Amino acid sequence: MLAGQLRAGGPVRCVCALPNGGFATGSMDNVVRVHRPGQWEQPALLSGHQQRAGVDGVLAVAPDRGDLVSAGRDGQILFWRDGVQWQQWGALSGHGEGVEGTNVHVVSCLGRRSDGALLSGGWDKTVRAWEGDQQVALLQGHTIAVNAVIGLPSGEVVSGSGDQTIGVWRGAEKLRSCSAGAPVRTLCSCGGSIFASAGNDGSVRLWDAATARQLAECKAATAYVLSLAFHAGAAELAAGA
Repeated sequence: MLAGQLRAGGPVRCVCALPNGGFATGSMDNVVRVHRPGQWEQPALLSGHQQRAGVDGVLAVAPDRGDLVSAGRDGQILFWRDGVQWQQWGALSGHGEGVEGTNVHVVSCLGRRSDGALLSGGWDKTVRAWEGDQQVALLQGHTIAVNAVIGLPSGEVVSGSGDQTIGVWRGAEKLRSCSAGAPVRTLCSCGGSIFASAGNDGSVRLWDAATARQLAECKAATAYVLSLAFHAGAAELAAGA
């Protein structure tokens, strides 16, 4: 049942739940909005992302040890701290440096490695791992933009790309590759080495990262599936299209 609707300043591209029961959204007006319980219609507005090369948009938001991290089309990964007011306290960049092409600086997705390192994927076809303000790994091997990246409890990093493949990595080494059958838009950890993928063909696929074997497939929509979420307690997987 729909409990209510909240307006943003532009098309919403990403949303994440926060530990305090609230949630954050990123939208195409370059603003991150943080909604607190009981104050749903008065969000905190986090402005730090900017237009670059004629494009706008916050494409990823994620919790960051009680705070928040966001990434967008300006190539910036911004860190936000919750206090009396939300404040930006750090920034990372690096996607697209030394790479030729249009908008190769865009950061399209965020994730966490099992050891806590921040993961970012971008239109420069790479995944990067960060500890503090230092890049500690560069994962190269995709031929089109990386649209999704996650860390698995088993220790692997999994990336999904527009090149219709899924990469399974440990450190900077690509261990395995899965043929997804369509451009990959989203990934979701399902516990251990199991993960789900979905994308342009509307199908959700279940995989084992240890073997790169597809375990199951379900048609969830007639077109793009853009988001996945796993409910561990109920062993249920939800797809958004």
